[in-house]
This record gives sequence, structure tokens and C-alpha cells, in this order.
Amino acid sequence: MFRKKDGYHKTALLASQMFGAPGGIQTYMRMVAHVLNEASYLKSAVSLADEPEEATARFAQLIVGSGEISFAAASNSKAKFVTASIAASKGAKSALFGHMGLAPVGLFLKQMRMITDYGVILHGREAWHPINRVGKEAMKKATAIICTTPYTATQSLKYHGTLKTQIDILPLALEPGRFQDLSAFEERSPREGNDQLKLLSIGQLSSANDYKGFDDTIEAIAILKQMGVDNIHYTLVGDGDDRSRLMGIAKEFQILDRVEFLGFVSDDEIAAQFEQNDVFIMPSSQEGFGLVYVEAMSHGLPIVACAEGGASHVLKDGINGAVVRYGSPLSISNGIMRFMDPGFLNQLSANAKKDAKERFSFECFEQGLLRIIDKRFIGK
Repeated sequence: MFRKKDGYHKTALLASQMFGAPGGIQTYMRMVAHVLNEASYLKSAVSLADEPEEATARFAQLIVGSGEISFAAASNSKAKFVTASIAASKGAKSALFGHMGLAPVGLFLKQMRMITDYGVILHGREAWHPINRVGKEAMKKATAIICTTPYTATQSLKYHGTLKTQIDILPLALEPGRFQDLSAFEERSPREGNDQLKLLSIGQLSSANDYKGFDDTIEAIAILKQMGVDNIHYTLVGDGDDRSRLMGIAKEFQILDRVEFLGFVSDDEIAAQFEQNDVFIMPSSQEGFGLVYVEAMSHGLPIVACAEGGASHVLKDGINGAVVRYGSPLSISNGIMRFMDPGFLNQLSANAKKDAKERFSFECFEQGLLRIIDKRFIGK
């Protein structure tokens, strides 16, 4: 039973970033703020990496009645963040920290008796390694540890000295209003046998993100061309310093006519690309969760991905997508070939959309977060 709108329990939300660059962490924190506010739990919010002017305006748009909720953006200054967090804790019983690196602030606030309890949200890759003594102590003393996937939970147990009894799983979800015209895309046209198979990837084409497998996908398409499979088109949305290398690979394999680089595009154009393509592909090895997989699924695109990291929580082989081996263009080409069967593609398209709604809707996220707040902070 959720104790919503009890007028008593108040929580401070202390995030690494809520706005600024698009990404899963920012999306997650905005949804947490929205849910806490709707339940009348949100007392205050602080964002480490956001800039005050832009973030304050966007926070006012995000939170109804935000005039009654204090908000501060620390311009990526740790000193300002700690000072703002101390101020934000006044009148709050608990605090929820949106990144593992912020957990020591929670330990400090609890030791100083400024709050009674604190929770820490683990998004993915940032939690897949050992941490220092202070960070470990802060994790062990947390009342709640919220992980976006079971994989990240296992890494926390391995590296942080946490206990299973501390951990809850709350996956990322589809943010309300992310694609305003999603309701217009209720039905996809079934693919026919001779239709071109259209593949889509979305992400930063950055050398720092070379684990995403875009290069292996291009090589997989070249393998299929050598096998005589010509009716494939691959679109990459995104930009970065690795774009020229990826284009060079496509040129080397003489498939530039099959690979299209769109660069950065608007949300409306991303929605259009979801509708124009058949399969979403990102054979990555290190996705903390992979929100873009769920966004693609919500538009009826099955996914080709690796059962690595957080993506293993999203991907169901033969149900909403195809599992392939990381770093293996041959395996990826075989995964793509499965979707050349129109019946397989059409069935998994319907499955993917249904799965996104059943497991990753905002309503699921809201219910899950309120259940955690009730169990860890209110009803304990």
C-alpha cells in the first residue's frame, strides 16, 4: 500500500545531472523527480552538472508547483553541490542520490543527522568496478540501492560490499512526452518477402564509445553482400569523432550505397526514423541499460544486440530481438539474416511493442519507485 500524499515524508533528490546532454541517466532522474513530486514526497532537488539558468527553467517546466520545491544547479562544482545538498536536506527525512559517486555526501548527511536515510541509484557502467574505501562505506550504509538492471546489481554485490537486502531493481522506462506523436504510430505495415530490410542505429559515433559495435555492423552488412544479400539498408543517426573511421570502413567494403550517416537529428526525426526502419541494431558490450533499445521497441522495432551488461535485461532472443556475439561480424550477419524472414520480423515487431509497454512503461516505473520508497523509507 503506497502512502501517497501523506504530507509527512519528504525526500531530497540529489542528481549528477537532470538536463543538459540527452541520456539515460538524465531521463531516469527527471522521471524520479516527476514521480516524487506527484506523490508529494519531493522536498528539494540539486543537480551537480547542470547550469543554473537553463536547468531552473526546465525544472519549472518538469515539476508542477515547483515554486514550493527548492532547486539548485551546481555548474559541475563539487563544493557547490555539497553546500546545496546540505541546504536541500533541511526539512527532508531522506535523500535519494542519482549516482554512485555522490553516495559519500549521503553518508555525511546521515552522520550529521541531517537526514535519517539515503538511497543511491546505480545506472550501469559507473558501478561495474571497485571503488575506494569511503565510497564503499557510503554504499554499505545506504538504506536503499536502486539498480536499473540485475546485471548492475550483481556488480554492486561484487565490488561495493553491498547486501542483497539493500537492493531493488527499477529499470529505465519511456519518458512521458519523449515522442509527442507516438500515438500516431499505432500500426506498422507488415514487411513483404521482397522488401528491403532497413536497419537503424542511434548513438554517439565517438571513439570513446567504440564498444557499441557500429563498425562490426558495417562489416556484417559487407559479409551479407558477399553472400548475395543485396536488399539491406543501414542508417546511423548520430555524430562524433569516429564518424570518418566508420565511413572509411563502409568505403573499404564498397557498401557506402547501403550505409547512410544522418548525423545529429531532432527528436521528431528520430521518431520518423523509428517508423521508417524495420530493425534496431546496436551490438554493444557495455550498455548500462540501453534506453534506445526500449524506445525502438516502443515503435515496433525488434532489436539485434549482445546479451552483455544491462542490455541482457532488455533483450529476449527470438521474442523481441536476436542475440549476437560481441565483436563478431559473422554472428551479427547471422542475426540480421533471421529478419529476412518476413514472418519472423512481423511477429517480433508486434512482440517488441507489447514488451516495451508491459515492462518499460512510465506507469511501471512509477509504481516500482513508489513501492521502493514505501518499503525502504516509509514503511520500514
